[in-house]
Amino acid sequence: MIKKISVAIAFLGAMNVASVQADENLTFLTLGVESVQYNENTSGITASGAPMNNMIQRSSSYTHVNDDFGFYITTNSTLIANQKGENWNYSPYGIVQTNQRKVILTDISLDGAWNIGNGLQMTGGLGMNTMSFSRSGFKYPKGTRGVAILNASNQVTSFTPN
Repeated sequence: MIKKISVAIAFLGAMNVASVQADENLTFLTLGVESVQYNENTSGITASGAPMNNMIQRSSSYTHVNDDFGFYITTNSTLIANQKGENWNYSPYGIVQTNQRKVILTDISLDGAWNIGNGLQMTGGLGMNTMSFSRSGFKYPKGTRGVAILNASNQVTSFTPN
């Protein structure tokens, strides 16, 4: 069973100051490593695992429109997503499930740039990012598969292992 969740967020970018030569377009590409930590608590059952280190890329380009204005398009994305083990703990029974988890992150932004002068710019714009993750390789330690009883608030009130 693979569970996938995607989250998309649009936001107004914070104003900042950048530096670029007038009448010049530029492009850059960088490669790096991101560390992703994820924990979850569902009705008293907690999931935790080691941080995942994924290979990522970041690319950006500046397009000069005129002496007063230009714009940036910037992207970040996971190139290689590693899988890490995850343990689900339910007190007082201990670990009731293990599985593999993978997380992928991407984002894109479009920023307008107003050329203030002397190589300085004021920038602002919009961005969107997504996060998706999947789980696979489910295993249940002996005696931990069973029946959970939930109350009206969807909280686990008791658990009877098989």
